[in-house]
Amino acid sequence: MSEEVDLKIKQLEQSANQLKADSNNLEALRKFEEILDLKYRKYGDGSHEVRSTKCEIAILCNILSMDSLQNNDFELTKKLLKKAEKLAEKDYRVLACTFNNYGCLFRKTKKLRSALTFLLKALEIEYKHVNESDNSVDDELITSNPCDIHLNICAILSQMDKHDIALQHAMKALILIQDEIINRIGTEGDKTPSERLVVLSIAYHNIGVEYEFLKKYQQALNAYKKSVINAETHLGPSNLMTVNMRNVYDKAINKIADVILKTVSRKGAKNKSATKKNNIIEMLDDGMSEEEIINYLTKTKEKKE
Repeated sequence: MSEEVDLKIKQLEQSANQLKADSNNLEALRKFEEILDLKYRKYGDGSHEVRSTKCEIAILCNILSMDSLQNNDFELTKKLLKKAEKLAEKDYRVLACTFNNYGCLFRKTKKLRSALTFLLKALEIEYKHVNESDNSVDDELITSNPCDIHLNICAILSQMDKHDIALQHAMKALILIQDEIINRIGTEGDKTPSERLVVLSIAYHNIGVEYEFLKKYQQALNAYKKSVINAETHLGPSNLMTVNMRNVYDKAINKIADVILKTVSRKGAKNKSATKKNNIIEMLDDGMSEEEIINYLTKTKEKKE
């Protein structure tokens, strides 16, 4: 009887893993649930065999929860995350992922404080593991990086108009993703997954957004520009991320040029050749600050008179 159960488990695991590889996650989930039932009976609750299968199911629940969230099926999303939370038990990575996904759910349903609570829980779990792990911090960052959670927290705080704190989280995310990429280059060569390079562009972008909210326009432009350069270099000029980041940069530089034009006009500097918008955009793109441009244009007017 025991051998029959072992054979059945082996067959189901092969089938479940193939379904996972084919991204047929719902059917894979059903197979792993069959496996879990068999392992409960053979090994008992608390066994390594049972815990590992619970973890597999929790991971699949998280994947499926994000699919249902994209389809705006919030009840199913919540149900899947509750199941994942229950099954994850002491697996810190799965539990942190589950709390992070709770944060995504509550953000989309505009329950920002609940979203922030779960994201901070996820962040605490991640840092606790990094600090307690026997592996080096560099190795841990490759396998599990809190930078994504920092970016989600940044987005929530930004929606709550807490831009100073949001900026801090975006900067922490930038440092963490830069460290991860450097470590990957050191261990894997030039094989950093493209999705991690996308995260680097998103970190620069979020920093730019928060600086713009804080009316620190040149810092915002610098961050947006780095986001564009990173995307163009690593993802290519026609990549959707690159196009989006370029559009954000162009929109921001035009907006800031308009602000400068209004200020210069209010101060009475009306030298048409010096105060054309295209000239101001060129100065901003070259790295001149808002204050430097205004002073330059004002002095240009004064010298002409």
